[in-house]
Amino acid sequence: MIGEKNEKINLVIGELGVCTLFFLSILAFGSHLLGGDLIPFLKWWGALLCLGLAFIPLTTVIFKKFHNRGYLFSKTIGLVVTGWLMWLCSSLHILKFNTPNSIICLVICALLNYGIYFFYRKKKGETKSLSVFKNLCQECGWEKIVTLELLFMLVLLVFTYMRANVVEAGTTEKFMNYAFLTNMLRTDYMPPIDSWVSGMYLNYYYFGQYLITFLTRISFNTANYGYILGIMTVASFCLMLVYSLVNQLMITFLSDLKKMTGKLEGKLRRIAAITGIVAALAVTIAGNFHYIIFYKIVPVIWEFLQIPGELESYFFPSSTRYIGYIPEVTDDMTITEFPAYSFIAGDLHAHIVNVLLVTTLLGVLFAWLLSHREKINMVRKGEAVAFTLKEEITNVNIIFLGFLIGIFHMSNYWDFPIYYVVCGAVILAVNGIISGFKGKTILFTAVEGFLILIISELVSLPFNLKFHKMVGGIAFSEKHSLLRQLIVLWGLPTFILIGFLVALIYKEYSRRKVEKVAKNGVFFQFLQNLWISDLFVIILGLCAVGLVMIPEIIYVKDIFYAGFPRCNTMFKLTYQAFIMFGICMGYIICRFIFTHETKRQLRGGIIAGVILLMTMGYWVTATNQRFGNYWDVNNYKGLDATNFVSMFLPDDEAAIDWLNDNIKERTVVLEANGDSYTLHNRVSVLTGLPTVMGWHTHEWLWMDDLEMVDARGADVTTIYTSTDVEQVKTLIEKYDISYIFIGTMEYEKYETINTEQLISLGEIVFEKTDTATGNPTYIIKLEK
Repeated sequence: MIGEKNEKINLVIGELGVCTLFFLSILAFGSHLLGGDLIPFLKWWGALLCLGLAFIPLTTVIFKKFHNRGYLFSKTIGLVVTGWLMWLCSSLHILKFNTPNSIICLVICALLNYGIYFFYRKKKGETKSLSVFKNLCQECGWEKIVTLELLFMLVLLVFTYMRANVVEAGTTEKFMNYAFLTNMLRTDYMPPIDSWVSGMYLNYYYFGQYLITFLTRISFNTANYGYILGIMTVASFCLMLVYSLVNQLMITFLSDLKKMTGKLEGKLRRIAAITGIVAALAVTIAGNFHYIIFYKIVPVIWEFLQIPGELESYFFPSSTRYIGYIPEVTDDMTITEFPAYSFIAGDLHAHIVNVLLVTTLLGVLFAWLLSHREKINMVRKGEAVAFTLKEEITNVNIIFLGFLIGIFHMSNYWDFPIYYVVCGAVILAVNGIISGFKGKTILFTAVEGFLILIISELVSLPFNLKFHKMVGGIAFSEKHSLLRQLIVLWGLPTFILIGFLVALIYKEYSRRKVEKVAKNGVFFQFLQNLWISDLFVIILGLCAVGLVMIPEIIYVKDIFYAGFPRCNTMFKLTYQAFIMFGICMGYIICRFIFTHETKRQLRGGIIAGVILLMTMGYWVTATNQRFGNYWDVNNYKGLDATNFVSMFLPDDEAAIDWLNDNIKERTVVLEANGDSYTLHNRVSVLTGLPTVMGWHTHEWLWMDDLEMVDARGADVTTIYTSTDVEQVKTLIEKYDISYIFIGTMEYEKYETINTEQLISLGEIVFEKTDTATGNPTYIIKLEK
């Protein structure tokens, strides 16, 4: 007895030693890669760890059927719930949005989590083991939980290092995204004032960027570090959460199969791990088939046929700009972006941040399906099942699905209808299987759907009350993608899905033929006989196909109607289709390879797997083009997202630093406004201080008021160039301007600036003359 106990102690000590060595190795590796930036990284990772630990009780309830109790999901659940609580308190003017109050919200959530957990366990009479950590370690194995945590840390470290090998600049929409962070860091109460339209609320789906800002606060970091760490956190969650979900999908399938056949003993964990890895890579780093054709195949054909002329070099964004570009259709340009491109491009957009919430929702949805596994198996055996409405509507997963759908209202509205339908499809299928697709099926599904909708509306109510939707209705598509374009972009996952469906249908047909089953209720019996993992994957796959087809039929009208009518619709819908397809491909390919029933399935799985592996070369090509030789630490640029300022805006750098150091209140600073995707409005971006007018096209889209946008732009020009001092004073008073900034972009935009007149209206609080151009940079504080 004593010998066994000592052996267990020695085993634990050995495992603890291995984990400690792993952790120290990551720290050493991180110090080598990040240098002095390791401290901001560790603070960020530590904040995520605290969020996860605080929400382990809730996570273990939601994911109670997952083999690891959904440990990795505790981080995203902690982030979104705690962040939402802080946002709600700020929206209701109960608490200011600052670091101490954010920490208080985290502590409150942790106390509620553990308090409810202990009360629940004690009420059930489970008083011997009230420790949630002890239960988690006993059920899952503490070494597995620690390994998952360290793997997440390593993935975040590598992604962060890669991203920090390029100088950030005002390209694409990084300025806009960074402005959200600096803006909200100066915001006491939500919604934030639009830093590009002073005096008006930010009319955008900002909650995703808010979560990154919240994480920046509780990690005691600043916006310049939070930006890069934020987008790479999304990439890390995308990889790890998809792995966790699909790993569980395969574990569930193999467990069901083993019970029925007695096969695969001892291989289950390894096969499931491989499946999770394949799916995670398919979603996170893979490109589409366009990459293979235009980077691999076309150059070979071009060279073989000796085609005259020079072939245009492949550039990684090309795989997201295909429909409307090759061949060129000037009035139907579209975007078919996917996660790998997003993470490499580096814009902290709403749809990108929402990836961590989307993958969380899919995990919660499968966990709900898994909780009905026993009932489905009982129905399959012909046994009676207790199925009550009260039990369904009090299911914590249903409630949390409603919560996440509500968050989508605020973080990326397109995902609200998409995943409401996905949830509805899964819930309808499960209810139908259990209740036999009778009246109870419709009733239960309708009630659950209504409950999810009501919860989502309540969660997002403070946001929706002050938000104006940026859409102009729905129209039928006048332009359509060529069939070959659809095949290039979506042929691989669609063919894999079709092959999977055919295999399952043929299996059901063979069973019915052998068992001579009656022909009535064919569809119901087909669903009933599906393994629940197969059912989940089929629903995701069919939803993905639907998302691809919708822009070929209808689109949502917005300000881009003139030359890009389908652009935004196709962009947002197919982005989610890519994620769902990646999950499906990883699962189906490994199903065919490891659990094939025919040699045809094995061959098909291998061929599809090789092609999918080839698309993952996109990550290597794109990162080399974007980041250069990032494994040479001498090329490391750092985690500071503002490191471009000294390179592109050297004359303005000191003045912007002065504003950040000296202006604490939210006061209006006038600067020259400009077109989107430029360095204009760099002062408001880098300080978070509001200005009169920002990027023209973006504010036109957000405010849906072109007349107002143009009028404000004209007023800014008037203030800088007018010789009518009374007119200038009137406009300054109208917009409550406290400071006027004169620097690089002002000299670039205006041929003449009435500097002396503007100086006469106040006092110069900052002045610096550039030795190269001779242009002085001024900050003028106006008299009130």
